[in-house]
Amino acid sequence: MLIRFVKPVVRGGGRRLVEWLFGGAVTTGVSRFFKSLGVVGAWFAIARFISAVAAVVAARLLGAEAYGDAQLAVTVAQAFCILSIFGLNTAVVRYGAPARDPHPYTASSWWFVAAGSILWCLVLIPFRDVLRPWFGTTSDMMLLGLCLGPAMSLFVQVSAVQQTVGEYNRRGLAEATLALVFIVSLPPAFVFFGRSYLASVCAFLTAYLIATGLAVWWSCPWLSLRPLSKTALIEMAPYGWYNFLCGIGFFFTSSIQKPIIKHYLSSIEVGQYSLYTMASLNLAVYGGSVLATVFFPTAARSADRAGLWKVTWRAWGKVVWILFLALLVAQVAAVVLSGRDEYPLDLGLAALFAATSGVMMVQNSLGQIIGAEGVRGARLGVLMSLSVGFANIGLSHLLIPRLHVHGAVLALLIVYSLALLVLVSVRKRYL
Repeated sequence: MLIRFVKPVVRGGGRRLVEWLFGGAVTTGVSRFFKSLGVVGAWFAIARFISAVAAVVAARLLGAEAYGDAQLAVTVAQAFCILSIFGLNTAVVRYGAPARDPHPYTASSWWFVAAGSILWCLVLIPFRDVLRPWFGTTSDMMLLGLCLGPAMSLFVQVSAVQQTVGEYNRRGLAEATLALVFIVSLPPAFVFFGRSYLASVCAFLTAYLIATGLAVWWSCPWLSLRPLSKTALIEMAPYGWYNFLCGIGFFFTSSIQKPIIKHYLSSIEVGQYSLYTMASLNLAVYGGSVLATVFFPTAARSADRAGLWKVTWRAWGKVVWILFLALLVAQVAAVVLSGRDEYPLDLGLAALFAATSGVMMVQNSLGQIIGAEGVRGARLGVLMSLSVGFANIGLSHLLIPRLHVHGAVLALLIVYSLALLVLVSVRKRYL
């Protein structure tokens, strides 16, 4: 009886909120979009809460130095993921979502990534001692990162398959499973390995293996070998190539600062930077993933991307300040719960991270609208992503030795702000 009364109230309140955000009546398409977004958002919120709790527990148990070393190993896995996926996680959505039969796209991209992950792992492991100085890791940390990489790659690609075919419930449930398994695996790993980065990395590996296995089992109909298509791979390849280059640029922007901080400072500062990042930039990336899961397929199908840009810009103008305050509170809570002896509370640093996260989310969502134009939009994405990435490397080397962690986040704020200005200035050529 209570549910019957509450449901229309919640639905009516949600409709009014959407009308306020977008400045007009809610059409059927917008209503469907936010229904899907609500499903994904609910699961992602659960996953993000669990993973944030796990990150705080890991930061408190390990201390800043070991937590920083664990984050460096994860950075290796992220680099491997970009290399092995080759942009096909975005390409499969771009071409598979609008297709009448997405099977050739989903199956072909999945098996390409699976084979590539194995091959790259076999190629790179013998050269880990050559690669480790670039990531600020030891040989063992490099090895663990390269072992985590394939599991991460397969999870990202199967998530893209679920996104392509509209399985938003299972997509979100896989994210929640990943976070839950990590938090369950962390205490036993800590007991076994002690206050070492090994505890966190092994918990990550366990979580990715289980979550990926579950997601693959759910997605079996879309991953069968029968509809493998050379034509589909050739069609996706140019777009995948451009997004692969975008991924390199994103890595140079979002992940490269940890090795740079280790180069100039120490693992302790890497750990402190990572904790603030977890409660700000990572939340923004997670929020961007929620939007992208529903938003990018919608943009790919839309014939009026200029209109989509206008309503998105209007909505961000209304909520970006709320986002800033929420991220500020999240960082304060993360630092206090992780232990202020290891992670000093700096409100100025937290404000910089919150502002950077807000700019990044706005830039990311608007960039997806242009990116949905296909290869032409992807070319702009490549140019911007690589330019931003290299600019961030240069600024980070300039500012981190002088301003330490403040310099790292200031470099990000500058490059993301410039990227947003470029998007605004060129949008009419693409929409």
